Amino acid sequence: MCIRDRHGVDVRPGVGVTAIHASDRVTGVQLDHDEVLPADVVILAVGVRPETTLARQIGVELGTTGAIRVDQTMRTNLPGVYAVGDVAESYCLITGKPLSMLMIFLRKAIPSIPGMRISETITPA
Repeated sequence: MCIRDRHGVDVRPGVGVTAIHASDRVTGVQLDHDEVLPADVVILAVGVRPETTLARQIGVELGTTGAIRVDQTMRTNLPGVYAVGDVAESYCLITGKPLSMLMIFLRKAIPSIPGMRISETITPA
């Protein structure tokens, strides 16, 4: 018997939440079809997928994670096109394998890489 059955957990995948009712604690959850469920605890699981429509339209390759495939300097397969942020694959520093989202401690460092790479290719007038 799973935890959901043993403890009366109500799982509703694909159902939206429009409001959480609370005063000093949670009392209920209003669903997108106006049903209100009594609740003591609310756990929301929100999936995140990179928005890659434009990238695919211009021929940028996607990686195994569904994010934009980049090299270690954030370059895509197209010359002069870089990808940063959650839309770009990152790499595990230990295994070297692609990750679908940037690690928190890299979020501030990685956006500067394309700027450094681009500045290397610009010749001052």
